[in-house]
Amino acid sequence: MSIRRKLIATAAVVMTALCTAAFVPSVSIEAEAASFSDINASSVFLKQQESDTCTLCANVMMLRRTAMMRGDSDWNTITEYSAKSDLWMYGVGMYSSYSHRGIQVTSGRIQYNAESELIALLKEHPEGVVAYDFDYPHAILLTDYTNGIFYCAEPANNCAAGRVKATEALVPVSGVEMYWVVTSPDVKLSGSSVEDPEKDEPTVSEYRKVKADGGLNIRTGAGTGYSICGLVPDGTTLYVTKKKTAGGYTWGYTTYYSVSGWVALDYTEKVSVPKLVNSSAVSSSSVVLGSTVNLNAKASGGTGSYQYAYYYRKSGASAWTTIKGYSTASSASFKLSKSGTWEVLIKVKDSNGSIAKKTITVKATAALSNTSSLSKTTAETGEAITLKGAAANGAGGYEYAYYYKKTGVNDWVTIKTYSSSSSVSFTPYSADTYTLLIKVRDKNGTIAKKEFSLKVTQALKNKSVISRKTAYTGDTITLKASAEGGAGNYQYAFYYKRPSDTDWITIQNYSAADKAEFRPLSAVEYELLIKVKDNKGKVEKKTFTLTVTKALSNQSALSAGTIAAGKTVTLKGAASGGAGNYRYAYYYKRSTASSWKTIKSYSTASTAVFVAESAGKYDLMIKVMDEDSTVAKKTFSLTVQ
Repeated sequence: MSIRRKLIATAAVVMTALCTAAFVPSVSIEAEAASFSDINASSVFLKQQESDTCTLCANVMMLRRTAMMRGDSDWNTITEYSAKSDLWMYGVGMYSSYSHRGIQVTSGRIQYNAESELIALLKEHPEGVVAYDFDYPHAILLTDYTNGIFYCAEPANNCAAGRVKATEALVPVSGVEMYWVVTSPDVKLSGSSVEDPEKDEPTVSEYRKVKADGGLNIRTGAGTGYSICGLVPDGTTLYVTKKKTAGGYTWGYTTYYSVSGWVALDYTEKVSVPKLVNSSAVSSSSVVLGSTVNLNAKASGGTGSYQYAYYYRKSGASAWTTIKGYSTASSASFKLSKSGTWEVLIKVKDSNGSIAKKTITVKATAALSNTSSLSKTTAETGEAITLKGAAANGAGGYEYAYYYKKTGVNDWVTIKTYSSSSSVSFTPYSADTYTLLIKVRDKNGTIAKKEFSLKVTQALKNKSVISRKTAYTGDTITLKASAEGGAGNYQYAFYYKRPSDTDWITIQNYSAADKAEFRPLSAVEYELLIKVKDNKGKVEKKTFTLTVTKALSNQSALSAGTIAAGKTVTLKGAASGGAGNYRYAYYYKRSTASSWKTIKSYSTASTAVFVAESAGKYDLMIKVMDEDSTVAKKTFSLTVQ
């Protein structure tokens, strides 16, 4: 047994779970019962029977080729249905290793470079390598690597059948992440593994119409001794690319519905047909990197139905890269990964093999790049941040949109939707970490995003207060300083000024003391100022207006201080200051008494009369109350004789 047949390291099961199957080593048999042409015949390859059995189908095709090379005459009985119980776990997918008909298979993972590792595997595994791409997800059978080109069998039903270039597969070789290979038996090919490359260019070019009542045979060679491989109906127009004389006949090489061979031109006549014209086009001759280039094939003239093939290359390069090989698909697409000038080649082939080519130049520019920025990435609450939208490359005609969200929030809040404005202001009002997003959109609708992190701390905030905003002259006003945010370790200073003052008068200079008192002596509007300074020297001011009015003053009087018993005395209520709209109340008591007796309750009456019926010492009192219910009292002594 060769070194390559040693068991490959354990690999994961494709799809959703890890499974294992019994692995029974068998004796290795060196076999070479099939040629390169045999194992690549169209009858060897299959199409997947269900939407999720691409991996199963690819492994089955590998088993069929292995059985042929081992000399099994019943290789064609290996199908998805017959092999599924050994290869597949229902609801999970392919086993990472399995045994079927004595053929041992195991899986492995690509370690570094998919293309180079698969080339090495194909050198040791002429039966093929099943290649799997997790991203698609999809599997193909890589059949060989010939003349620098990967070939494969594609299980997907919407792709060409048989052995095709791997560039026609649904998954790229560069994206392969996992593979399955045969570890036993050892098999190898008989004869040469080199095939003749496809010949596109004809040696002759003429159209011939069949004139044979029973149709005209297509033979594998130029002569009646060669076997018949097809039949062309009478009246069919054929395109002949080679001529040869043999056995008394002139033979022409042609293709009829994918069957190629030789026909006797003696039973045909030369005819003229419209020239095959290729009028294919691409979606755009100028594209942005990463955008899709759509190729639309179109033809006229020629004979029969058309097939199309698509290629591209960097302008000036000699080799073409295949986008899609010949098929009836009249469209294809691809993406350019590098800027510059590229050439796109679209080939049209009619049913007789006549080919018309069209080359189109496509210019690719660099992909749209978002070069936006923020004015700063750290800020304090209430500080405006500028979001600057900027872009490069792409299709130009840029528009910008701006968004933000707080930590832990999923949804974006729009600052400004798409417009040509390349800057916008954002002011955060709470301390948090924000994510800011700037989107750039070019005139093709391509969008490039860029996110920024903005850390916002609480700004120094002056939360000072005063005990009241209106007062009377002589009242005491308390100034209470407080702050939050900033750098901490606050100090406070207190000031006042009258309307006529230009400079502030200091009540208390900077210190840790957070209180001060102020007594207004004038009935004016004062301005009070409290400053807060943090540890970094940042200062926040807060100004208050204090409206001071003159205090309520009781200016009442008696008409006399001494009267005779039985006579009257007049109490005259009067006031100034305060809130105005005065009301008066009048009281008396003997000087030795403890309680007052009412002469007249509160009213707007500014006078009252008191009659002393007996001699003695009396106390009289007049109360004044303003509209704010402030009360001022005044007491008088009265002597009655």
